[in-house]
Amino acid sequence: MKLSDPQQQVANDPARFKVAVCGRRFGKTTLAIREICFEARNPNRLCWLVMPSYRQAKQIAWVQIKKILQDLRWIKKVNEAELTLYLKNGSRICLRGADNADSLRGVGLNFLVMDECADIDEQTWTAILRPTLTDTNDRALFCGTRKGMNWFWDLYQQGQNTTNTEWKSWQFTTLQGGWVDSQEIDQARKDLDSKTFRQEYEATWETYSGIVYYGFNVQDNVKNFVVPEDVTTYHIGIDFNLDPMSAIVSYIKNDILYAFDERQIWSSNTDELAEEIHNRYHNKKIFAYPDPSARAR
Repeated sequence: MKLSDPQQQVANDPARFKVAVCGRRFGKTTLAIREICFEARNPNRLCWLVMPSYRQAKQIAWVQIKKILQDLRWIKKVNEAELTLYLKNGSRICLRGADNADSLRGVGLNFLVMDECADIDEQTWTAILRPTLTDTNDRALFCGTRKGMNWFWDLYQQGQNTTNTEWKSWQFTTLQGGWVDSQEIDQARKDLDSKTFRQEYEATWETYSGIVYYGFNVQDNVKNFVVPEDVTTYHIGIDFNLDPMSAIVSYIKNDILYAFDERQIWSSNTDELAEEIHNRYHNKKIFAYPDPSARAR
């Protein structure tokens, strides 16, 4: 199989554990298929490609890998139900889904590929699949697109540690893959919010933990402005904490919400907050949006 230069970098590296973090349509599944076929060229090897689900494995990789090996005349027998290819040299290539993790136990693998790692539970690797490589002392390739800073992030960090020669990691954008033209990527940049675009196409690490509006960032959303004099209505969101009792004050103009003030009152109650809002904004029409899960005190 012909590989792009970035794919070739991964394929040629001698590290035991390789981690390829890629933008969408980079060609990571093509890389995964090439690597597993390359390993299976050796006799009597057991090679697994594990994807988040059995359905994904069948729809995304099975047809491709079967056709490649049929064209090469490597296949001795095909088991469609188990997604297993028996090769003439005694090697087996098996496609598996991580949605049935217990079925992955108890084998000794010679080569493992995990594709779309961010969608697979960490325990599938640490508790189930990592031990399958212990007896053979063999290799693994991890591919995927980033989805927050989960265990796939941890694998990537291991590969960035230059003192750990068993691990190596790479980061590639969609454009570097060479399969998607720049015009399509520019259109995706316009269609998506910046955080989603960076994660999906530029393979950056984005975290959404604890964020109400994941598209928020300081550079784009925090500006200096003066509340217009013609604004007569304020919209106030209220959180009924005791320490502090909190409110965020905003107005809407041209369908844009501008948050310009906040009130925090420690060791307080609902009546005191209501009085504070009335005293400060008594000449405005107020719409209040209390936290519906709270109980007023």
